Amino acid sequence: MDLTQTIGLSSFLALAVAWDIFERRIPNALVAAYALAAFALRVPVPAGLLSAAEGFVVGLGLLFVPFALGWVGAGDAKFFAVVGAFLGPALALNACVLGMAMGGPFALVAYWRVRRGLAPGRAATVPYAVPLALGALAALVCEQAGIAVL
Repeated sequence: MDLTQTIGLSSFLALAVAWDIFERRIPNALVAAYALAAFALRVPVPAGLLSAAEGFVVGLGLLFVPFALGWVGAGDAKFFAVVGAFLGPALALNACVLGMAMGGPFALVAYWRVRRGLAPGRAATVPYAVPLALGALAALVCEQAGIAVL
């Protein structure tokens, strides 16, 4: 991943996480703009478009069942599809595993807040872009350090 791709992914993660924290949604316009950017930034790399497409499909596919079961929102699934387009299929899989592992503590805190009556309604939800973004960053760090995740 070159510097422009890293900057593109980082800016997408930052904006999507902020939106998810404050509004509990990730706008379609943001997802669409960064999906186009992810594909455009992969054009100069040999087989870059194919890798971006595979990453997009893997990212979306990994969150499709959790979305269908109501565990994550559509914005989270679309968000992770774009993350996959930036990372490619192998790193997207690693990022998802790491992100879901990081999501566990978030879910436990949300559950505890609900049980205590501290989080009514939407405040009881987890902005899942946060652990997924952390997973994406962790996958990149692991790749750079030569640490195998899967």
